Amino acid sequence: RGFPWPQRQMPVAFLNLEKGEEKREGSSYINPQEAEKTLWALLELTKTEQLGPDDLGVVTPYKGQVNLVKRLIRERPGLAKFRQGLEVESVDGFQGQEKEVIIFCAVRNNREGKVGFLA
Repeated sequence: RGFPWPQRQMPVAFLNLEKGEEKREGSSYINPQEAEKTLWALLELTKTEQLGPDDLGVVTPYKGQVNLVKRLIRERPGLAKFRQGLEVESVDGFQGQEKEVIIFCAVRNNREGKVGFLA
């Protein structure tokens, strides 16, 4: 049970997100579908209780995505356990910290293949 790690011997897992397109949010970007997949991964990772919110971090280069993930966690009763302990930060805000598992949200996904400053 828990997160379906694709290859147990590899310390990195990539999750496919087929229909998640970025959206402009002020001067930043968000990707609502990627935020939903992130919440799913958090729930899966903590299913067995071997990992808790203190062991996890969500890192994204876009402040808009940071705010979206935090808002969804605040608004949904089923995510209450992530309101304390879980770090959701921008790359700069997370710098110097360590966690057992990091979920990285790239956010950028568009038909033109543009990734902005992530390139």
